[in-house]
Amino acid sequence: MNLKLDKSHRCKSMWLSLIIVVALAPAYGHATDAGTSVGIFLDPTPSCPPATCSGVEMNSFNWGEPTSGLLGSQGNLTFIGDSFSPSAGETFKLGTLTYHNGATISGTDVTGIGLDIPLNFDDTSKNFTYHTSLSINNTLNISNPNIGTPEANADIVSFVGNTFPYTFHVLEGATASVDLMAKLTPTEDQLQLVGLVNPTTGGSVSIVPIMDPGRKLRW
Repeated sequence: MNLKLDKSHRCKSMWLSLIIVVALAPAYGHATDAGTSVGIFLDPTPSCPPATCSGVEMNSFNWGEPTSGLLGSQGNLTFIGDSFSPSAGETFKLGTLTYHNGATISGTDVTGIGLDIPLNFDDTSKNFTYHTSLSINNTLNISNPNIGTPEANADIVSFVGNTFPYTFHVLEGATASVDLMAKLTPTEDQLQLVGLVNPTTGGSVSIVPIMDPGRKLRW
């Protein structure tokens, strides 16, 4: 009887130790990298004035003086952040970029805008801001009648630099969105843009070859 009682005590002690070990073990995994993103537009080119714009230091940026008539409207870029919990090297949706191709008076537009994307994690020690810039090609449309195909008259948004070959095209008068994909990296920049996907009606994505320093094309 004493022997049985000792075994019972030992079993209880072993289970108690196991519970303590499990309770003290750190909860590694996706939850440690859970975070959110936001977008902030900064430093338009040219500055405003002489260009016409509003929304600097906000996530929605407008530019251009609308042409006269019912079709006139400002151009717009909006970045809506997302929630994510990626593992290192896993591709995830950083946010959604929306573009409105407005009809504006030539000379009142901007041709570029900076975009800061702060990433905030549950583990605040991992917080950082990704800095990038966008080029805006306000395609000059010749009316009465409009010359060229809708695709040729589309505005084009591209990322400045020699590392991200994707461009976003939006038809005249249309509003379209596209998802910006990225992954976390151990490099100094901490984040790498991976692609533009899921364009909505009125928008399309193209990939432009990049010329690397060795004068070789890559995508």
